[in-house]
Amino acid sequence: MEDKGKIVGVLCIQKQTDSLHISRLGVRKGHWRKGYGKELLKFTISEARERGTQKISLERETENVEFYEGLGFKTTREYHDPHWGNSATMELSLPI
Repeated sequence: MEDKGKIVGVLCIQKQTDSLHISRLGVRKGHWRKGYGKELLKFTISEARERGTQKISLERETENVEFYEGLGFKTTREYHDPHWGNSATMELSLPI
């Protein structure tokens, strides 16, 4: 994602058997809370619907869980990752 010719956000999605998986979603510090993350998620939801996929999954640090919950994601698992710290698996179910 760009703003005024500068990259401010990145999104990597992978097609899984029954879902799309967000392997990376990030917004450059200094551009937080400007709606870029929501726009990237809206793009992912649009892609899932176009592909007929009814679920989006991701793994995130627990400090970011609130952002995703605000967009309808549900935590399905919490765990400790030795590299990332306290983390969560999250899913968003899309209506048919």
